[in-house]
Amino acid sequence: MPMTLRLWRREGAAQRAAPWATILYTATVGNLFIALAPMFWGGYHEYLKLSDESIGALMSAEFFGSTVATVASIFYMHRRGLDLRRIVYAALAVYLIGNMLTPFLFEYSVGLMSVRVLCGLSAGTSFVAAAAAITGIGSPPRLVAIFYGAPFITGAVFQPLMNPLFQRWGFAAAFELMAVAVLASAPLYAYFPRFADNGEKAQADSASGVRSSALIGILSLGLLLQYIGNSGIWLYFERIGQLSGHSAQVVANVVGVGTGMSLVGTWLSALLAKKLRPADGILWGTGAIVMSSVSLHYSSHLTAFAGAVSVFNAMITFVTPFYFLLLARSYLPARAVVIGNICTALGFSAGPLLIRYTVHDSDFSQSINVTILLFAVSAALLVLFQLLNRKPGG
Repeated sequence: MPMTLRLWRREGAAQRAAPWATILYTATVGNLFIALAPMFWGGYHEYLKLSDESIGALMSAEFFGSTVATVASIFYMHRRGLDLRRIVYAALAVYLIGNMLTPFLFEYSVGLMSVRVLCGLSAGTSFVAAAAAITGIGSPPRLVAIFYGAPFITGAVFQPLMNPLFQRWGFAAAFELMAVAVLASAPLYAYFPRFADNGEKAQADSASGVRSSALIGILSLGLLLQYIGNSGIWLYFERIGQLSGHSAQVVANVVGVGTGMSLVGTWLSALLAKKLRPADGILWGTGAIVMSSVSLHYSSHLTAFAGAVSVFNAMITFVTPFYFLLLARSYLPARAVVIGNICTALGFSAGPLLIRYTVHDSDFSQSINVTILLFAVSAALLVLFQLLNRKPGG
């Protein structure tokens, strides 16, 4: 009997692992360019001799495409009966073709821009569809944690390998290899979940007023502010380090190691996802990221700067999964993850744009203070959500 039980458990684990692996792989390979974007910036400059202005326009267009696809998903991704498997693989097919075409368009700016926007649209679509598919298998907390840490993990692992790849195989090879990585997802087709969880119970609760759209709006606004804050100041870490008196190489080392700390945040969230209530995880993580932001005021001390960068990066990947778990448990799960992804996409895009208006004469003090305020308001909104979401007599 014990042997039969062990075999049953192993078979069950294998059945769970296949969809997990498929969701993670498809979401990762469909967003490789975005995860590795800093290295492609250098590649465009070094190998195609594009100006920084041209590169900025090209990459912003691709990110814009991803954001548009994410926002557009609110109109269809949550619909009952929508075959997510077909959506994901159709998007991946477009991404594959776009990456294969890219090297042939290096000399044609309009064609290159067009195909990269198309790749951005497919990247955004595949990521949101994969996120919605997680709800179809019950939104396992550890999978949610790893899923939202995957882009950071991909960047930390593969960014150091990109320059050697460019030098040995050429810049075009990077796009071709991304296409090959997408093609390798074909054998996993049958394991990708077909449908999202449309949450009949959550819908009934929502209709009774316990989980209203207004409450989800409060929680979503908190997530949006969280991402405006973390994406805004995060972009300027290297500049802050140099203005604080540290050498370019020291700052590069600190920022590089700090980015790698996102792996620690992912590990912690996966470890604690079943032990912490989502709201508690968000509040603890936000508290830590506020302290790290305060430490940026003391960046002239290398230890304070390195600690701030490391904790800040770790807490981004720690807090995000808890937000999505709370959204999925508080609202129609499929629609909730779509709303959450829209908030992160908009926040990631708007953060650098908004924070830069707080920089005066190369002084980031006001930027840091605004960032702290954004995190504090996001935490206050979460507390408000918790208070208003209590059931009568609960």
